[in-house]
Amino acid sequence: MTTEQTLHSAAQDGRLYVADYAMLEGITLGSYKHWQKFITAPLALYY
Repeated sequence: MTTEQTLHSAAQDGRLYVADYAMLEGITLGSYKHWQKFITAPLALYY
């Protein structure tokens, strides 16, 4: 965003995108070489 752009103007122009990875919450994970695997379920906002 430039100094003239704001989050509000991006929303009004339809230039905001949300990526919701909630489906990753609670999935079964394994291990690798005796180390436990972990994963997050982020919610990201892009413009």
